[in-house]
Amino acid sequence: MGDLLVPVILIHMGTLGTSVLLGELLSPLFGQALDIFMIGLFAVVGLGGLALGGITLSNFGQPHAPRY
Repeated sequence: MGDLLVPVILIHMGTLGTSVLLGELLSPLFGQALDIFMIGLFAVVGLGGLALGGITLSNFGQPHAPRY
């Protein structure tokens, strides 16, 4: 069951992290301070989730070694 849910969770994490990253980048337009730590954090979470989700989906359906 985890083989089916991992790509979904990673893509969801990536899209959510990327949207919050864009919100952080646009915050100075609305009079708020720019927080470099939060930008870095959500860049890693968002882009990392999308990258790992893409890798997982590219390997989806390929045969793998049996787990013992």
